[in-house]
Amino acid sequence: MAFVIAFYLAFAVLAALALWRAAVPERLAVALFAAAALLSYLSLPTVRADAPQVLIRLLLIDLAVLAGLVVLAIRYGRRWCIIAAAFQIVSTLAHFGRVIDPAMDLDVYAIMESASSIPQLVLLAAAIWRHPRRPQRSSPGS
Repeated sequence: MAFVIAFYLAFAVLAALALWRAAVPERLAVALFAAAALLSYLSLPTVRADAPQVLIRLLLIDLAVLAGLVVLAIRYGRRWCIIAAAFQIVSTLAHFGRVIDPAMDLDVYAIMESASSIPQLVLLAAAIWRHPRRPQRSSPGS
């Protein structure tokens, strides 16, 4: 539980930094991650978190995050978005693994499903830190 609290505190700090000093792509990524976290939390029922409906909802949320990161990478040309999307594939594949094999150990599933979170947070932090140091370009969101 302490890990989850520390993760959300770190995310809150990064979100505030992104709003304060980051470019459009980083701000959009923060909004994407925040929406995914909120929707994931709302998707979890009070009983049977492994119910098929929950797995499908979480799969759809992770697919949406993956699509959003790909769009950001294409639209703004940010390498960190490409890497974040690659990490997101791991989380998305965890859902497919669970759907294919419902007997998959829940701890393994939880680790795979959340495996991309920390690296994505680190990538976002690096992108926010690097923004003022980026050479100015004429493209949107530079």
